[in-house]
Amino acid sequence: MTERMSIDSLTYGAAGIGRDETGRAVFVDESAPGDVVDVAIDTEKKRYACAHIDQIITPSPQRIEPRCPHAHQCGGCTWQHIAYQAQLQAKRANV
Repeated sequence: MTERMSIDSLTYGAAGIGRDETGRAVFVDESAPGDVVDVAIDTEKKRYACAHIDQIITPSPQRIEPRCPHAHQCGGCTWQHIAYQAQLQAKRANV
């Protein structure tokens, strides 16, 4: 089952944060603030859930094509799909 949500911000670990219909935080891998996505829940906890993108409905203006063709497979560069200035803003907010 998929659920549509908007991604509001990024976590320290580079997952995007959306909210489900109950207001519970949902951490979505490879998402960017401003994305509207359909997600599939992988793990459910009482206070949060973890999910992956099933489909990007509306991409964020901050979303870019990663420079490295292996970025989505290797996981070494978790924010390559986000514009550099947006990465800096998220990192400042995390500090």
